[in-house]
Amino acid sequence: MSNASDILSEPVNIVSKVPSNWIKKNLVELCNPKQWKTISKQEMSKTGYPVFGANGFIGYYPEYNHDNETIAITCRGATCGTVNLVPKKTYITGNSMCLDNVSRDTDVKYLYYASSYRTLSDVISGSAQPQITGESLKFVILPIPPITEQKKIASILTSVDELIENTQKQIDKLQDLKKATMNDLLTKGIGHTEFKDSEFGRVPKSWEVKTVGESCGIKNTLRYPISREEREKIHGNYPYYGPTGILDFINEYRLDGEYTLIGEDGDHFIKFYEKPQSIHISGKFNVNNHAHILEGNALVSARWIYWFFLHRYIGPALTRQGAGRYKLNKDSLQKLEIAVPPMMEQTVIDEKLTSFDILIYSKKGKLSQTQSLKRSLMQDLLTGKVRVKVN
Repeated sequence: MSNASDILSEPVNIVSKVPSNWIKKNLVELCNPKQWKTISKQEMSKTGYPVFGANGFIGYYPEYNHDNETIAITCRGATCGTVNLVPKKTYITGNSMCLDNVSRDTDVKYLYYASSYRTLSDVISGSAQPQITGESLKFVILPIPPITEQKKIASILTSVDELIENTQKQIDKLQDLKKATMNDLLTKGIGHTEFKDSEFGRVPKSWEVKTVGESCGIKNTLRYPISREEREKIHGNYPYYGPTGILDFINEYRLDGEYTLIGEDGDHFIKFYEKPQSIHISGKFNVNNHAHILEGNALVSARWIYWFFLHRYIGPALTRQGAGRYKLNKDSLQKLEIAVPPMMEQTVIDEKLTSFDILIYSKKGKLSQTQSLKRSLMQDLLTGKVRVKVN
């Protein structure tokens, strides 16, 4: 399933000026917008044809209501207006508006890209429950080139989409491999045959098990609380970190070196609790009063601390602070046990895991470039600014 409605969030006027041999047509002249019956969870089955709801695939059903690839517009809820290209032999529920019976002189994929690029945010009605109706789609006007040109434009954009999809799959695969490698290296180490039990599971027998307080320092004295209003007045070059990452850049720093940050409390910490988000930092920076600063030493490196707490479940050290809020205070953090391999082994493990980060970063850069290319191509090709050659 493709989804390109995030290209732009505001409607785009792509029909003010088009090539002389293009025509402007209302969306409802090009197809028959229709909502099909919505089936309940009880009616779905474990096998069969995929069911597409408002935001994606939600199960299976013994029948399908669309034999061919179909454009489905989310017509209810927070994602109302999202344009999707749903694979053939799918049951599409009434939470999406299907663009059925596309005219013979209109290519389905071209119609998908044109409506996606335009966006449909201006035909959404309702605030408490946003919705799109068949009636509102009468106000959507699209530029329509000759069918051969439509197909060529759609082919070019489809090729870019395939590149984006393949790159994302490579990133996902690398992230899964990194996760598996991290789990293996942080529990088995490198080349060990003897193991022992610890508070957080089995680890190599030769690894030391110490508390955070025994193995590394917590530099909370250098935290720098500063309000958002104050930060806006002192823009600079030094990052100002909170429990979720960089909050701003200011003109002074209190820390210079290599450290690991761990989020401390509130909603920020819940993110760490559910999805570990410890941050490794090297350089000159500041930290607010909602993050603990862990400093490496001759026994344990800051990067080992980062990897360890990225991997370890630290729920037992949390204290509840009212409904849905948790806190990791300094005393609790100091009592947490940490596995400490020899420094040389820490370095080798860090190099192996960092190599994944380098590859992932490179792939994400490529993904970002391809997404930018797609935006440029859509702007050029779907407005007729750049014409394609048709054999």
